[in-house]
Amino acid sequence: MTIDANGLNKVKLILREKDIPYFSDDEIQQYSDLYPDEKRLLYELLLIKSQNNSLNISGITTNDDSQYFKMLAQRYRPNNSGILKQDQEVQHNADSTRIIGS
Repeated sequence: MTIDANGLNKVKLILREKDIPYFSDDEIQQYSDLYPDEKRLLYELLLIKSQNNSLNISGITTNDDSQYFKMLAQRYRPNNSGILKQDQEVQHNADSTRIIGS
């Protein structure tokens, strides 16, 4: 999926690329081909950007923004909901739920 200029600017705004640049326009386009769903694209890019990016040089340390970008990524996290197949049985106990069958 190719993102038009407006879509690219929207993605860059959400990623805060103006303030904290990380991705080139070409990289965002390439990721949009991998993740055509906009929410999934933003989720994946924010997770990539959330890697620990603090820097320590001669005793001077920059802030680590990783938690901030992980928090932003949670807004776009895809749901893991689904439907169980009819031949699967769900077994509940006090501590966990597990699926039995295939």
